[in-house]
Amino acid sequence: MEDDKKYNDQEVLKALFLAWLFPGAGHWILGYRSKGFILSVLILSSYFAGIVMSGFQEVILSQKPYILISQAFTPLLGILSFILTHFQEDYFYLKANFIGIYQVGLLYICISSLLNALILLNIYSLSLVKRNEKRNEEEDSEK
Repeated sequence: MEDDKKYNDQEVLKALFLAWLFPGAGHWILGYRSKGFILSVLILSSYFAGIVMSGFQEVILSQKPYILISQAFTPLLGILSFILTHFQEDYFYLKANFIGIYQVGLLYICISSLLNALILLNIYSLSLVKRNEKRNEEEDSEK
């Protein structure tokens, strides 16, 4: 049922934009609902696990530029993590540094954000495959 859907350019652009905003939303829009749900759960859980492991500490561009650059692929999660970390007490920061998992938490955030970039590429490749299949069907019907 999912494989017979044909995508036009507007659907693909809408799916790419929604996937950029929220992980898994692009696959959901294109009809790959189970894949979109699984990707959403995996990326969101790893992202928020990273926030918890980093002790809800705010990331500053001059200190960790790679984290903020990677968050360009998940802008809504970046804004939400800023809100979560900006208003927290120093207790979480001290606890995360004491345990020594602050860097691991930042790595989780970075990897989950970069995985969303791969999801964007997957959406684009799905659209190319469907477009080529449609072109091949049209050529076969002309023969």
